[in-house]
Amino acid sequence: MHFPGFSTDAAKLLIARRVSGIGCDTLSVDYGASEDFAVHHLILGAGLYQLENLADLREVPEAGAFLIVAPIKLEGGSGGRLGCLA
Repeated sequence: MHFPGFSTDAAKLLIARRVSGIGCDTLSVDYGASEDFAVHHLILGAGLYQLENLADLREVPEAGAFLIVAPIKLEGGSGGRLGCLA
């Protein structure tokens, strides 16, 4: 589990800027060796969503795309897929 993540300072700044959520192309918004998952607690505690394992986003425009994030039932799972309409 060796990958980068958001720092708690970055998470606090994004919360202060009133973003809707955060996303990354790694397995977690926290760095790989995190044991306290501080960014998860900050972001989810602020009522924001987090998207992880984002991939192949090169064709998504900088503006004008719609991101659809909807809950799905996963028995025994902790997340689900999302779609993007460009």
